[in-house]
Amino acid sequence: MLGIVCLCCLLLAGATAAHAQQFTDLEPRWLRLDIPQASVGMDVEGLREDVTSQGVTSVHDNLLLVPVVGLHLAGSVYHPNFMTFDLTGSGGIGYAYDSVTSPGYSMVRNESQNLFTYLATVNFLSSKPYNASFFASQDHTYNNYDFFNTVTADSTRYGGRIGWSEKSFNLNADMGYRDLTTSGITGTTEISETYLNFNGLDQRDHGSSTLTYSYDNFDNQLNGGPVQNSMSQSVGASDTETFGSHDQITQTAGASYGWADYANESAQTFNATENLIARHTPNLESFLALNYQDSHLDGASASQFQGDAGLRHQLYESLVSTLDFHGNYGTASGPNTSANDDRYGVGLNEGYSKRLGSWGHLSLGGGAIVDHQDFNNSGGGALTTINESHVLKDTAATFLNNPRVIATSVLVTGPGGVPTYVNGVDYRLIPAGELTQIQRIPTSINLPDGSTVLVSYQSDSLYTSSYETLNTTAEIRLDIYNTVGVYGRLNYIDNNAPPQALAETLTDLVGGADVTWRWLRAGAEYESFDSNFTEYRATRFFETFSFQLGESSRLGLNFNQVFYKYPGGQDQTQYQCIALFNTQLSYWLSWNVEGGYYRQDALGVSQDLAAARTGLILTYGKLTLKAGYQYNYQKIDQAEERDRNFFYVQFRRDF
Repeated sequence: MLGIVCLCCLLLAGATAAHAQQFTDLEPRWLRLDIPQASVGMDVEGLREDVTSQGVTSVHDNLLLVPVVGLHLAGSVYHPNFMTFDLTGSGGIGYAYDSVTSPGYSMVRNESQNLFTYLATVNFLSSKPYNASFFASQDHTYNNYDFFNTVTADSTRYGGRIGWSEKSFNLNADMGYRDLTTSGITGTTEISETYLNFNGLDQRDHGSSTLTYSYDNFDNQLNGGPVQNSMSQSVGASDTETFGSHDQITQTAGASYGWADYANESAQTFNATENLIARHTPNLESFLALNYQDSHLDGASASQFQGDAGLRHQLYESLVSTLDFHGNYGTASGPNTSANDDRYGVGLNEGYSKRLGSWGHLSLGGGAIVDHQDFNNSGGGALTTINESHVLKDTAATFLNNPRVIATSVLVTGPGGVPTYVNGVDYRLIPAGELTQIQRIPTSINLPDGSTVLVSYQSDSLYTSSYETLNTTAEIRLDIYNTVGVYGRLNYIDNNAPPQALAETLTDLVGGADVTWRWLRAGAEYESFDSNFTEYRATRFFETFSFQLGESSRLGLNFNQVFYKYPGGQDQTQYQCIALFNTQLSYWLSWNVEGGYYRQDALGVSQDLAAARTGLILTYGKLTLKAGYQYNYQKIDQAEERDRNFFYVQFRRDF
């Protein structure tokens, strides 16, 4: 009944943004309605899920049948330049069957089921510099968080945007709320989020200034477990100016302050930057970069000041040289611990890029950095690291920066502290010698592949020492006929630090080749990573095939294989294959088929994921039919095995 009331209210109020239009030839009218469009249809969903855990199997069956009636309504109030609205909604009351059986337990329910969806938008003063728009929606759909994690998603969202825009001045703010419940192979996840963002921009002939504010409150709950709450706020300002007789100098300055509460912790971060680039001649420029950051996480704090200044010279069109002088001073404190770190040095980098006639292209690069470092500590406790940034990719190993990490102290969040990620659900920690690897779990809903995370942790890596470090890099790549590429990279780090200083020495060698030809992209890469912190040998392969089967059909095949070998038998392997086929059978019927398999072995634990799905979309006149089936399989070693079969049919007839 509540859904019916909401739908009726939205039909009367109308609410979402449309493109601004001019209707100068229309007379004002308090209410103008387009001809309403109605529809009738049927929604059908079916689910069967078998879960075997510790030798015990439970079966979940679900069937949903709902006849639906839909309505689309659009119009304006007083005048289209004052307010326009658009609403699409559908709903119905149907039948639901649900049963759960396991040894010694049986539950069966037959009951009525409501299904309501809508999307409503309203736009105010769309043709004016000051305008606003608002929206509200409720949806029931199917989301693919990655290929092997497809879920049924029920969401409610509402919010709006207000703005004021002049030729050189712009203010806008958006705010909203969403709640999302997803059900898939990993169980049920409930998310709720409230957000507010403000952005102000002032543009001038030789510069611009910005002012920003953001607020985000995020709650996440998995399978009825504890709620993970995180809240963040931040305010920032920046200014960019171009000056000089020939506009040859560009200066950018900015500052931001953010604070967050998550996992019973409170964090504050202040950051200030200054960047200056001066172009002296077409081939010579100088640069200066300064950065200061001060962070606090409950009982711990850290501050750091960094500076980098240098020259960049382009001797030839293909040769660029960069010389820089840099320094860093940082302090850190925690329970019974304080430390400071002083580092300064010089670096030289050369880059060369040359076209070799009509057949090839050569790229060469290399550099060397020499640093002196003084590190002092007192108290003998653990070093606290706050908001260390990493990008997590499924096909690459990511290590926390400091050795001897205390695993129980690790806290992982998104940028700004939202959301808070859960160990064992979103990510896992894998010890690798003195280092700790952080790895995304492929079935995570909140942490997509390639996400940036902030990691705070404690490590037993404090020391007092002074030493010098040499870091050299070299790389080469040769491309032949835009088809075959061969490359190699070297990263070498050495120092004269005493053993107790835990300063890294490293020889990292990477070599590989790739080919791109017609429907094929493939490559192979080998890495030898030798460090006093950890060692591994990595072999990576990828193969991508893409076939255009006529004008309306396409077939794609994607394969990845990754192998990491560590001393002591702590090997990791990863296999992934995905096949996709889609075709337009006629102008009114399209069909797609997808399937794939993923396997990962890490620390003696294996995880298998498989997925297959197919779908039909038929649009014939005023008739629309969508039908789909998807299968998901998950097996975690011998502990748990899941089979999930799901299908849906959506039928609509418009009038």
